[in-house]
Amino acid sequence: MNYENYYPIHTSLILEKSNPMIWTNKSMEFNTITVWIDSSWYFLINQIFKNEYYYHNTWITEQTAIDNIYNSVFFKKNTRLTLFNVYYSYFSKFRTILISDINKNIPSIDVLFKNCNWLERETSEMYGINFLFKQDTRKLLLDYSKIEHPMLKDFPSEGVKDVFYDILDNQVTYSNNETTEL
Repeated sequence: MNYENYYPIHTSLILEKSNPMIWTNKSMEFNTITVWIDSSWYFLINQIFKNEYYYHNTWITEQTAIDNIYNSVFFKKNTRLTLFNVYYSYFSKFRTILISDINKNIPSIDVLFKNCNWLERETSEMYGINFLFKQDTRKLLLDYSKIEHPMLKDFPSEGVKDVFYDILDNQVTYSNNETTEL
């Protein structure tokens, strides 16, 4: 079955009210669609992806963000981050890329997609996004005592402290950085 011109009617009606930008690209596969939505519609669109029959067995496969602190030409000027979610439907072999401009807060969708828990934890840790109503907020990669977001563009590329594991003391040790900038 060719899904090139087929899109479910319920999804189209909801997306029409949210005033999205929808586009496909001839260089992408015919089963890929990209949707740019406002962040206020984020949770509702995810509920549709979970409950719509056409999106039966849909899983979120990727989640990441982009920091737009210096780019305001293409992106909205009052938002700092752009969130990207990639969904794949095993039933229809259809990929949807959902893009949303956000500031720092957005509702968590791990109640809808169980595999999104780790994706949201990583995105929250790296970009400082606050996922509202998220129950598991533990860090995955960074130290619990530090409040840093290394993927933001204003994060310093060279720190003032070096961190290493001292095998003699059996602990993580912080020491002052002794390098000089040229």
